[in-house]
Amino acid sequence: MEGKIVFLVDYGLLGTIVLSSISCLARADFNFIFSLVTYYLWINLKNKEEDRVTLGKKILFLNAALLILDLVCLVSLSNVWGEDNDVYASIHNFVLFISWLNFFVKIGIILAILYIFKDDVRNFGPAIGNSQSYDIGNR
Repeated sequence: MEGKIVFLVDYGLLGTIVLSSISCLARADFNFIFSLVTYYLWINLKNKEEDRVTLGKKILFLNAALLILDLVCLVSLSNVWGEDNDVYASIHNFVLFISWLNFFVKIGIILAILYIFKDDVRNFGPAIGNSQSYDIGNR
């Protein structure tokens, strides 16, 4: 089962790269670069078993932060572009549709990655480094 989900995450990440490049038609889309970075981290995750949890944390937190930024951007652009009646209205509606589709694909990717790391989710501490406490000794 996990093999099928890893396969879906692979194609989901590639899908976000394609959708992000399409949505660059009418807006400066930060998702394209971050999708490439996420795909790079995901490929390294499959190659490095010892850093699996650390890279998984980075991928999850990066995608969660991008979801929040996407939501803010999409809500604000929907308010501004939703009132367009000029020649650009059709391209704006197309880009908004692609951006919302990208948003929901990212939600699916996050849920799939959480399923893959279901055994390690309890140990997710800070995004970088380990989550063990540091003892400073006697004061």
